[in-house]
Amino acid sequence: MVTFQIGQLSFSYLRVPLFPGKPKKSVLQHIVDKILSKFAKWKGKALSLAGRATLIQSVITGSFVHSFMIYKWPSSLLRLVNLKLRNFLHTGSCEETKLIRVAWNRCCKPYSQGGLGLKDLGLLNDSLLKKLTWKFMTSESFVFSFLRKRYLTQLRKSHGEYVTSSIWPSFRSHYLDHLKEGIWLISENSQRDFWCNNWLGVPILELLWNPDYLANLFRARVSYFIHKDNLLILRRFDLRGHPSRGLVIRTVIWSPPAPGWIKVNTDGAALSSPDIRGCMGVFRNCRAFVKGCFAVSLGQVFTFEARSRQNG
Repeated sequence: MVTFQIGQLSFSYLRVPLFPGKPKKSVLQHIVDKILSKFAKWKGKALSLAGRATLIQSVITGSFVHSFMIYKWPSSLLRLVNLKLRNFLHTGSCEETKLIRVAWNRCCKPYSQGGLGLKDLGLLNDSLLKKLTWKFMTSESFVFSFLRKRYLTQLRKSHGEYVTSSIWPSFRSHYLDHLKEGIWLISENSQRDFWCNNWLGVPILELLWNPDYLANLFRARVSYFIHKDNLLILRRFDLRGHPSRGLVIRTVIWSPPAPGWIKVNTDGAALSSPDIRGCMGVFRNCRAFVKGCFAVSLGQVFTFEARSRQNG
């Protein structure tokens, strides 16, 4: 028997708070208080401007990144932290203020652009959530496969009803942006969903049939429809995945018939076997003048049937 004890939310795991519902300021406030306590006044007075910038950079990298990778922080809380960090950088204290002539976003630019190389907390939060969103869309690991089953429908759309989660509200907006702006690169072994992924602005299933009724019936992947780098479904529309070769004129030796006789030359054509086939012929006299021609459809037959009819 295991000795696990029943607990209740909220609690922290690996210094990341776990709680039900959307991230709120009241839940994340204790993280901010703990981080700001590292910027004691005596540290700021003992350090130069470059030293204070280095301290801010190390604290941001070590303390915020873990929770930024999971939760979308409230903008009001991020503005408060940015204000405290700006005060510490210029005065040596989070609580003291003075007239500052350099904007905070200028300080957050790289050294090559005249900044101090600091990170804007809002941009850092968004960039890490976008990285999580990309893994959510592309990773085949058990964790992300489970999350997709939990939060998405068969058409890769988010559920219409509200889903109680502290993670999904954080990157749902980024997921919708990826669907609008993202482009899939098709390969022969692609495991993307052929019917339900957005290839043409809307899923193919929505263009053809009622998606709500048929979504569960379609499990095809892109690799099912690709043979030798050609999309098989395009062949039904006389389209090819690669440009066709140019026409080549070949010279053949034609033996004229005896004077007073007519010679007929026949040939056939088809896309594959079996497929719709046809045969055609040209009648010429001894001077190679065309006296007549014909073209006949043989229907959907095999190659040997077409040749036997053509020669018969």
